[in-house]
Amino acid sequence: KKKARVKLNLDLNKKYVIFIGRVKSTKGIKELLESAKVLKEINFIILGKGEDFEMYLDYKNKNKINNVFFLGAIYGKEKLDYISASDCLVLPSHTEGAPVVLMEAIAKNIPVIATNVGGIPMMIENGREGILFNPKSKKDIIKSIREVLKWKPKDISKYANKYKWDNIVEKTYEDYLKC
Repeated sequence: KKKARVKLNLDLNKKYVIFIGRVKSTKGIKELLESAKVLKEINFIILGKGEDFEMYLDYKNKNKINNVFFLGAIYGKEKLDYISASDCLVLPSHTEGAPVVLMEAIAKNIPVIATNVGGIPMMIENGREGILFNPKSKKDIIKSIREVLKWKPKDISKYANKYKWDNIVEKTYEDYLKC
């Protein structure tokens, strides 16, 4: 975490919550911004672009939400550096499949806070890799972020092993043998 923060020129003593994804209304960006208004002591980094990027950037500026930073689309190693530098990843989507960004955060030993929708509950065990919450709930986002930031460091990256390609291929092969 320290190495990534130094590389990205982020304050070593602040808390950082990261969102990575398309910036559009169904991703829960408004709820995230509303949460940031309450959690003023935490910095929120938003990585991604999308059809609502300018609208939410304007909303942030008009409401003087100074602890949110829209950095645009960032990929590859730099994206992974931002994940490593963060204290947790939040994904407040209203609908979702099985987001790769959750796997990336877990692999980097970063707890996740995500909505209890789509394939997410199959990926996250509540209280183990992170916290699941109800979609469209600013109150749940705030409560979950506060809770995760109180967690003592633990090795959640060990749960990422189920997402390694060798394990996926082996599990798929076993499933085919059962047919």
